[in-house]
Amino acid sequence: MLRPEKYEERAGLYLLEPYDPDRIPVILIHGLTSIPQMWLPTISAIESDPELRGRYQFWVFAYPTGDPIALSALKLRESLARVYQLYPKTKDMVLISHSMGGLLSQMQAVTTRRVLWDDVFKGDADRLYAKLPPDNVVRRALIFDANPRVHRIVFICVPHRGSDLAINWIGSFGTSLISLPGKLLSGAADMVSAPLERNVGLKHMPTGINGLSPRSPLLRGLDTLPIDAPYYSIVGDRGRGDTPNSSDGVRYRPRAAASSWTPRNSATKSLAQAAAATEDGVSSSSRSPLNTSRG
Repeated sequence: MLRPEKYEERAGLYLLEPYDPDRIPVILIHGLTSIPQMWLPTISAIESDPELRGRYQFWVFAYPTGDPIALSALKLRESLARVYQLYPKTKDMVLISHSMGGLLSQMQAVTTRRVLWDDVFKGDADRLYAKLPPDNVVRRALIFDANPRVHRIVFICVPHRGSDLAINWIGSFGTSLISLPGKLLSGAADMVSAPLERNVGLKHMPTGINGLSPRSPLLRGLDTLPIDAPYYSIVGDRGRGDTPNSSDGVRYRPRAAASSWTPRNSATKSLAQAAAATEDGVSSSSRSPLNTSRG
């Protein structure tokens, strides 16, 4: 997390078993300071269920969690698109994600138009939009369409509305230690740094930690966008009744919300139930990376 540039070359989508076009891809996305190996118990649990065994193929997305959230989501989006270029007969996918990884998943199933762009850059939005070319990494990271091949999403303890841990002294200390890749800080980054400081109060490019702030314009913009796929939320509950005191400290999107947020299917279910809810069949194990990097 602290030195994302050392992890960039290993970032991407990895197949944990030989590709099988007849099985449903389940993409597992880890959270902040975590690694893909965290999913091994989950995979074992699903594969040990006789009703689920053999229906799914498990892939993991590895990424340096110190990178800006929107950039990591862009890498995932391009990796998933590459799958269908290489293997056009691949079935629609299920995304299972934990913590920050859930924000990456969410950003595969929303159409942003200019909502995120305008929320992030505010008064500078029009000027920057006219100045930066369509293929610029900042535009690609903030302006995109929902992926129609995302069939279902499982969110596990995802801070859709941020976490106070990102803005306390621990988060501030962690942010100060992160060194973003030089190639990320060149070119367009220089152009957007001043607007970010002026409009958002960030003196440096956002990182994976301060990007989780409840005040993040990215998260606030995402919270207004409908999720274009059925999804399930597994949330923490400290057993203190239906009150804010029962929260585990993560700010989730509520199950019932304002008219601007109208998901097609939201519920709290077990991981096995969520996996079983997927309709067509697809899984098996031997580690092989899928090269989905962008040229």
